[in-house]
Amino acid sequence: MNLDLHNNYDLLSIEYNIEQRFITIIWQRSYERWVPPNIPETLRLLFKDVSLFKCRERDKDLPYTEDSCLSFIGLLSENMWKEIEENYSNDLLINEHLIMIFQSDTVFKIKCENVELMIK
Repeated sequence: MNLDLHNNYDLLSIEYNIEQRFITIIWQRSYERWVPPNIPETLRLLFKDVSLFKCRERDKDLPYTEDSCLSFIGLLSENMWKEIEENYSNDLLINEHLIMIFQSDTVFKIKCENVELMIK
């Protein structure tokens, strides 16, 4: 099953539980006409035993509709991370962290022990 977070899903919410060290990110199926109706309605990523969570703010000149659209998710090498480096210390250059970049230029960086995907 192909779960296209960029085209078919919108970010609905993010919760960071500091005490229990988990992050929950929820995507909801978009209602755009091109989205297949037979894909799951909700996707929930649960990041457990979080040891790092950082965020780069959105571009204030972009519309808020861009906040929910994922542009990239994955691991970035040190060379690709240079643009974000200016805002944070060098500990961000370790490429074992998950990066999520949204169309609004918001960036989440997460390091954790494991991740669960829940599909509804």
